[in-house]
Amino acid sequence: MPASDVNVTAVFKQRESGSGGDDDATDLSNGGTAVANCYIVAPSATEKKYKIPTSNSAGSVGAVTAAEVLWESFGTSTAPNVGDLVKEVSYANDYISFTTTGNAGNALIAAKDAEGVILWSWHIWITGAVDDITYPNSAGVMMDRNLGAISNEPDNSLAIGLLYQWGRKDPFMGSSEYSAFTVAKTSNDLIFSVADGGSNTTMNDAIQNPTKFYKASGSHWQSGEKGWSDDKKTIYDPCPAGYRVPKSEFYTTALVNQSFAVSSKGVYYSADKNEIWFPMAGDRKYNDSYEYLASRGLYWTTTLKSGDSYIYFRVRSSGFSTYQIYSAQGNSVRCQKM
Repeated sequence: MPASDVNVTAVFKQRESGSGGDDDATDLSNGGTAVANCYIVAPSATEKKYKIPTSNSAGSVGAVTAAEVLWESFGTSTAPNVGDLVKEVSYANDYISFTTTGNAGNALIAAKDAEGVILWSWHIWITGAVDDITYPNSAGVMMDRNLGAISNEPDNSLAIGLLYQWGRKDPFMGSSEYSAFTVAKTSNDLIFSVADGGSNTTMNDAIQNPTKFYKASGSHWQSGEKGWSDDKKTIYDPCPAGYRVPKSEFYTTALVNQSFAVSSKGVYYSADKNEIWFPMAGDRKYNDSYEYLASRGLYWTTTLKSGDSYIYFRVRSSGFSTYQIYSAQGNSVRCQKM
């Protein structure tokens, strides 16, 4: 600066509330008409800017003051560095803006209040084109891959995807390989924790602690906390806009008693000239142990079987069936088109 005084004139331009923090960013919610807890982004050879609203289908998540990336993952045994998938995260005018680097994988972005409490979090799913497959018997249409999977190629470990506790919107890591359950690495493994959920976990607990696994020999939810519903897509559904966790009816209509083939890592058959393949991704048991990798695939439905057991769709070498398990179980999700 010169030794003498200088005059500096600042020119401010008013921005409408809700227009987003970056005018050059692509709004993944289509102007707020397609809000969800998961947003799909295609990998690109170049960096790209995106933004998402700090709201869900019920409205604003609260008094947001900051945004933060909680973790990033390639879905492999290699841990990304911070910013390898998502960087330049900021909050302004009811929108979170961020830049993707072109790498495929998954990330979780959280909105926080002035005290640093997490108000909500969103899964950014960076994957190639996700196709829809029409299932037999007029059951409906479903994605060609597991939620969080980077590939739909049979026997590819990148097709394993993420794991979810029943009723929760936020994912946990699946395995990075089929030979042994080796949990995929993240940029921040230390943020993940385990708690005894008993039957006392509230939805607010889960929202504020999206990386905490609530183990329980039974339901981990406090009475009245249901999360998902057969009747409609709830605000806690982990699927992208236009999709939902299916009811058990979808699987029992479409796949039970259908012909199938088995590989060492999954179960598949053809329908409407499209190959449908379900990896045997195993699960994270309700007591926080891992099991059934390359032996079974367990896929959540929204359907309640009894007081604390929920129906899941099971694939294994002997075929397809439905079964039931406690809500604290960490299972795969395959999203149905609405």
